[in-house]
Amino acid sequence: MKEKILAFCLKNWREIALIFLLLVVFAKGRYDVHNIIKAQEISQDSLKTQITELQEIHEEELKQRDKALEEFRIRNEQLEMRYQDALMDLSKEIDKRKKGIVRDYRKDKDKLRLQIENTYGFTYVP
Repeated sequence: MKEKILAFCLKNWREIALIFLLLVVFAKGRYDVHNIIKAQEISQDSLKTQITELQEIHEEELKQRDKALEEFRIRNEQLEMRYQDALMDLSKEIDKRKKGIVRDYRKDKDKLRLQIENTYGFTYVP
Protein backbone atom coordinates (compact mmCIF):
# COMPACT_ATOMS: atom_id res chain seq x y z
CA MET A 1 0.00 0.00 0.00
CA LYS A 2 2.84 2.34 0.84
CA GLU A 3 4.46 1.54 -2.43
CA LYS A 4 1.28 2.41 -4.35
CA ILE A 5 0.96 5.71 -2.53
CA LEU A 6 4.62 6.50 -3.12
CA ALA A 7 4.32 5.58 -6.80
CA PHE A 8 1.16 7.71 -7.09
CA CYS A 9 2.91 10.66 -5.42
CA LEU A 10 5.95 10.37 -7.64
CA LYS A 11 3.80 10.12 -10.72
CA ASN A 12 1.53 13.04 -9.80
CA TRP A 13 3.94 15.22 -7.77
CA ARG A 14 3.16 18.34 -9.80
CA GLU A 15 -0.58 18.11 -9.10
CA ILE A 16 0.05 17.40 -5.42
CA ALA A 17 2.45 20.37 -5.20
CA LEU A 18 -0.11 22.53 -6.99
CA ILE A 19 -2.87 21.50 -4.55
CA PHE A 20 -0.52 22.13 -1.62
CA LEU A 21 0.41 25.56 -2.98
CA LEU A 22 -3.29 26.36 -3.53
CA LEU A 23 -3.99 25.41 0.08
CA VAL A 24 -1.11 27.63 1.25
CA VAL A 25 -2.34 30.53 -0.90
CA PHE A 26 -5.92 30.01 0.36
CA ALA A 27 -4.74 29.92 4.00
CA LYS A 28 -2.57 33.02 3.47
CA GLY A 29 -5.49 34.83 1.82
CA ARG A 30 -7.79 33.99 4.73
CA TYR A 31 -5.13 35.18 7.17
CA ASP A 32 -4.69 38.46 5.27
CA VAL A 33 -8.46 39.02 5.06
CA HIS A 34 -8.75 38.39 8.79
CA ASN A 35 -5.98 40.94 9.48
CA ILE A 36 -7.60 43.50 7.15
CA ILE A 37 -10.98 43.06 8.88
CA LYS A 38 -9.31 43.39 12.28
CA ALA A 39 -7.49 46.56 11.18
CA GLN A 40 -10.73 47.98 9.79
CA GLU A 41 -12.53 47.29 13.09
CA ILE A 42 -9.74 48.97 15.04
CA SER A 43 -9.93 51.94 12.67
CA GLN A 44 -13.70 52.15 13.13
CA ASP A 45 -13.36 52.05 16.92
CA SER A 46 -10.72 54.76 16.77
CA LEU A 47 -12.93 56.94 14.56
CA LYS A 48 -15.93 56.43 16.85
CA THR A 49 -13.79 57.48 19.82
CA GLN A 50 -12.55 60.55 17.96
CA ILE A 51 -16.09 61.50 16.95
CA THR A 52 -17.28 61.15 20.54
CA GLU A 53 -14.40 63.29 21.80
CA LEU A 54 -15.03 65.91 19.12
CA GLN A 55 -18.71 66.04 20.04
CA GLU A 56 -17.79 66.56 23.70
CA ILE A 57 -15.34 69.31 22.75
CA HIS A 58 -18.01 70.90 20.54
CA GLU A 59 -20.57 70.81 23.35
CA GLU A 60 -18.05 72.41 25.72
CA GLU A 61 -17.28 75.13 23.18
CA LEU A 62 -20.99 75.79 22.72
CA LYS A 63 -21.39 76.14 26.50
CA GLN A 64 -18.43 78.52 26.66
CA ARG A 65 -19.82 80.53 23.74
CA ASP A 66 -23.23 80.78 25.38
CA LYS A 67 -21.60 81.82 28.65
CA ALA A 68 -19.52 84.47 26.87
CA LEU A 69 -22.60 85.77 25.05
CA GLU A 70 -24.52 85.99 28.33
CA GLU A 71 -21.63 87.84 29.99
CA PHE A 72 -21.48 90.18 26.99
CA ARG A 73 -25.22 90.80 27.20
CA ILE A 74 -25.00 91.57 30.93
CA ARG A 75 -22.01 93.90 30.46
CA ASN A 76 -23.76 95.58 27.55
CA GLU A 77 -26.87 96.18 29.67
CA GLN A 78 -24.70 97.59 32.48
CA LEU A 79 -22.93 99.91 30.06
CA GLU A 80 -26.25 100.98 28.59
CA MET A 81 -27.55 101.78 32.09
CA ARG A 82 -24.37 103.73 32.91
CA TYR A 83 -24.69 105.58 29.61
CA GLN A 84 -28.31 106.49 30.33
CA ASP A 85 -27.34 107.67 33.84
CA ALA A 86 -24.48 109.75 32.43
CA LEU A 87 -26.82 111.17 29.80
CA MET A 88 -29.34 112.15 32.49
CA ASP A 89 -26.58 113.71 34.61
CA LEU A 90 -25.32 115.62 31.59
CA SER A 91 -28.84 116.80 30.78
CA LYS A 92 -29.27 118.00 34.37
CA GLU A 93 -25.92 119.75 34.25
CA ILE A 94 -26.85 121.46 30.96
CA ASP A 95 -30.20 122.58 32.39
CA LYS A 96 -28.47 123.85 35.50
CA ARG A 97 -25.93 125.81 33.45
CA LYS A 98 -28.70 127.21 31.23
CA LYS A 99 -30.64 128.40 34.25
CA GLY A 100 -27.44 129.91 35.69
CA ILE A 101 -26.71 131.74 32.43
CA VAL A 102 -30.30 133.02 32.18
CA ARG A 103 -30.15 134.14 35.82
CA ASP A 104 -26.79 135.83 35.21
CA TYR A 105 -28.17 137.50 32.08
CA ARG A 106 -31.10 138.90 34.00
CA LYS A 107 -28.81 140.17 36.76
CA ASP A 108 -25.73 141.31 34.86
CA LYS A 109 -25.91 141.54 31.07
CA ASP A 110 -22.33 142.77 30.72
CA LYS A 111 -20.96 139.72 32.55
CA LEU A 112 -22.77 137.42 30.10
CA ARG A 113 -21.52 139.46 27.17
CA LEU A 114 -17.93 139.17 28.39
CA GLN A 115 -18.33 135.47 28.99
CA ILE A 116 -19.61 134.91 25.42
CA GLU A 117 -16.83 137.06 23.97
CA ASN A 118 -14.17 135.11 25.93
CA THR A 119 -15.64 131.70 25.17
CA TYR A 120 -16.43 132.09 21.47
CA GLY A 121 -14.18 134.99 20.45
CA PHE A 122 -17.05 137.21 19.39
CA THR A 123 -16.94 140.95 19.63
CA TYR A 124 -20.03 142.71 20.89
CA VAL A 125 -21.16 145.47 18.60
CA PRO A 126 -24.04 147.58 20.00
